Amino acid sequence: METISAIVITRNEETQIGRCLESVRWVDEIIIVDSHSSDRTREIARTYTPHVYEEDWKGYGLQKASALAKATGDWVLSVDADEEVTPALREEILRAVRNGQSRHAGYLIPRRFYFLGQPLVHGGLYPQHYLRLFRRDRGTFEDRLLHEGIRVTGSVGRLRGDLLHYSYRDLRQYWEKAGRYAMLYVEMRRDNPISLWRFLGIPLKFVYRYVFRLGFLDGRYGLYWHGLEALQTFFRYAALYEAQRSNRG
Repeated sequence: METISAIVITRNEETQIGRCLESVRWVDEIIIVDSHSSDRTREIARTYTPHVYEEDWKGYGLQKASALAKATGDWVLSVDADEEVTPALREEILRAVRNGQSRHAGYLIPRRFYFLGQPLVHGGLYPQHYLRLFRRDRGTFEDRLLHEGIRVTGSVGRLRGDLLHYSYRDLRQYWEKAGRYAMLYVEMRRDNPISLWRFLGIPLKFVYRYVFRLGFLDGRYGLYWHGLEALQTFFRYAALYEAQRSNRG
């Protein structure tokens, strides 16, 4: 019977890490790589697994690669601290990989998105599929500061059980993350010229997602999300444009 390791990277996630780890306690091994949390994250994590490591932050891709290097299972399930594996997904994963007969090297998993505690399912938000389950010897994380992906050698299947993503507890947390992500975006894209014409696509994308892809059906939370995402995109573009102007100067 093949084994499964769950890997999670953390920093100051004491309010969410228990829910996440409770949802994956059925795996054979849980690996936590924490980047110097100042709250009870590591203390809570150690009640679920002895494999808790503290390391300097290296960027999302390298941090997850470090967790992957510590895993020993035949399969790896990559989960974020603000996510939860549903019972339906758990059973589907076990059926797919436990008997050792899977013909795939990895699996895409649909993620259900929550914003301010509310599920958003319109505007292209559901289902979005992410490669999160893969054979340990067939998968690697991309070396990216932000929006790291997983590359696998071999075919990729698709599961139907949901992974729940509790993205932002409140608007303060949203803007704190938005600021960090914007700076990472600038660092990643600094050498890729950006034109002012890119700004014109922001309202067009908002209209497409909110109107034509029915984001308005999610009520005021749908309006909040798509409006905030448009503002965040504007902020990223502006920060990148100014950084590049400064470099040219």
